[in-house]
Amino acid sequence: MLIYKLFLLFIFSLSTYAMAVGNYLEFEENENLFVTLTKSTISIHDSPNFLTKLSSDDLIALGIDSIPDALRLVPGMMVSDLHGSNTQVGYHGLAVSIPRRMDLLYNTSSMYRSGYAGIHWKRLPIDIEDIEFIEIIRGSASSDFGSNALTSAVNLVQNSIALEPSFFSSVKVGSSDLRKVRAGFHLESKNNHVYLRFLGEESSGYDFAERSDDYEDSFDGKSILLSGEHELEHNMLLDWNIAYNDYIFTAPDFNFIGESDSTESSQDSVENVPPADEKNIHSVIKISGAKETSTWNIFGKYSEFERDQEILFCNIQGSFDPLFAELDASPNVHIDPADFPLVIQSGLSTGVVQLDASIVNPLDANDTRILTELGQRLRTFGPNTILAKICGDADISTLENRVSIGGQFTQQLLDKLSLSSSSEYIYSIAESENYFKGKVTRNTFLLSNNLLYKPTKFLSASVGLMAEIDDYLDGFVFSPRAAINYHVNNNFSIKSMYSKSKRTPDLHETDRKWQISVDYLGDTVDFLGQSSANVFRIAESPGDLKPEEIESYELGVVYTSKDRRHIFDSKVFYEDMINLISDPFLYLDFNLTNDGKIRKKGFETAYSSKNNWMKYGLSYTYLDWDTSTPYESTLTARHIGSIWSIFNLSESSKLGFSFNGHSGGDNHTYKLYTLNYTKSTQLEGAHFDFQVGVKRYPKYTYTFTEYSPDDPVAIGFDNQNQYYMKISLSY
Repeated sequence: MLIYKLFLLFIFSLSTYAMAVGNYLEFEENENLFVTLTKSTISIHDSPNFLTKLSSDDLIALGIDSIPDALRLVPGMMVSDLHGSNTQVGYHGLAVSIPRRMDLLYNTSSMYRSGYAGIHWKRLPIDIEDIEFIEIIRGSASSDFGSNALTSAVNLVQNSIALEPSFFSSVKVGSSDLRKVRAGFHLESKNNHVYLRFLGEESSGYDFAERSDDYEDSFDGKSILLSGEHELEHNMLLDWNIAYNDYIFTAPDFNFIGESDSTESSQDSVENVPPADEKNIHSVIKISGAKETSTWNIFGKYSEFERDQEILFCNIQGSFDPLFAELDASPNVHIDPADFPLVIQSGLSTGVVQLDASIVNPLDANDTRILTELGQRLRTFGPNTILAKICGDADISTLENRVSIGGQFTQQLLDKLSLSSSSEYIYSIAESENYFKGKVTRNTFLLSNNLLYKPTKFLSASVGLMAEIDDYLDGFVFSPRAAINYHVNNNFSIKSMYSKSKRTPDLHETDRKWQISVDYLGDTVDFLGQSSANVFRIAESPGDLKPEEIESYELGVVYTSKDRRHIFDSKVFYEDMINLISDPFLYLDFNLTNDGKIRKKGFETAYSSKNNWMKYGLSYTYLDWDTSTPYESTLTARHIGSIWSIFNLSESSKLGFSFNGHSGGDNHTYKLYTLNYTKSTQLEGAHFDFQVGVKRYPKYTYTFTEYSPDDPVAIGFDNQNQYYMKISLSY
């Protein structure tokens, strides 16, 4: 049945291609060349994966100035706002609150954080105007970039700083207290270029419909980008890059404000709990060279991420009882949130705590002792004391560092055979008292090889293999990929790909020792006389996590018109994911499991075109899935799509429009419209741009979250139409 459905979808792809083959118009050749896959330039017709390229010029004309908003235009890519200071991005569904199965690269250098298990898209040190284009690998790229690119990869390709203006500045203001200032300069001498950019921005975030007016999700940040290019002897180039940002943001998820007599006197201190302060530095130095049939480079990278944050944590006094922690630490008990009312009720009524769903093995004598002592304590103090809420500050600060060295080269082995190879050693450190109980480290080694074989002008075949090993693994983990592309002619290709990729567990998963320590506000003490205590929940990583695995099949077509003005691709896909490391993220349960499974299949298509007066594009993805694993489908949409167009009103003005959205989860939808007008003027060697636009959200928007396995649309925020104006000057 599956093969039959794939065949029907493939026939539909061909018919859509037939409709797309029409007028032959001009399109630049470089629109169809990519540098991400195989880490060397490759044609869209020869690449094993389906690819999408987004030009920053087009994105700016559409009024899009953030990386997550840009990815809304990509087939299969789902973007969802948790709140004003946090956005989720995932390919073919998000799966978990922190999507840990795709990689973000800046000039092919990973910005993934092992200690966080993901990417924080809202606080990147890179701006849309810093990059020339975005390349998206739509499918597993583990054979090229390793574990973190299990489902897809996004590469931000920086502007050539030699082409940057001598000076530039811009100011953007708008609703939601939006302010964004950008300025910088480019210095050059013979064979040397240095570029500096400063960016400052702030916003008050979204207004939430399900919370009070003081439900804050604002952010305020600044960023610096410093780059250099220096031509050396013997056709070599030295380039370096330092990106730094410092953001202060409010994460509303942490404001669990209690209301009880015992904390009434301390509630005035709630607003004094500081927001998070996050700093991020990402630096790369690289030397590269080229010969007639080969290219090479060696590089060194350093990344550091620091979060300084306290949260206000409020809970009932009973949850700070050390007997709860002792009970949860028992190998026979895994406290299930469903049992919490039973624990309190049985303890208060009988003096002996009872369990139901929390029992994973027969209880022993020590378990019985704890249940009896806990029950007696609950009954002694009574419900008014045990259930009274108490608040305190919890420090959840973290520090992450990553150092890596490596190199890569490409070589034309024969007229019809080329090789791309890379290796990298990575040393990672993560430190947090709350998440790791101190410092944890990881040594990782990656070795990748890709072969491209073109026996005839009608056929190209490629194979790739990533070998990965680290401290946690017993041996190597291999991620192979094979693809065959048949070129019907210079413009039309049929593509097929198979891959079996693996993702090794990261520090956030293998070294997890979560325990929230709380210092009570003011002079408050709990019913045991404690002024500080641990919340009973202790979450430790399983000791034998296996790598996650995805087996993928893709079949589709790619068409580029003779004069490069039309680009079309369409594919059907099937993905079988096993050994998923699933995080239920329940309020009382942060323990990981390694038995997650999900099967995905669907159809994906994209088309773009341009002529002398307009450029436009569209994408659509239908996604079907099958899983019995809780939470692995709670962030998965059924339909994902986008439409965009840029109209050339005159030689100096443009009008951009975009629509994107997704639907799923109790038939709720997410829709975002953007309208942007740009006017450009030349003033005696200076270039002046004026922009005005609006982003329109639905009147009542549900965002996909995983706080409930039954209703994955638990958070809603009010209509937040955002109006803005931007003025730019460069020369």
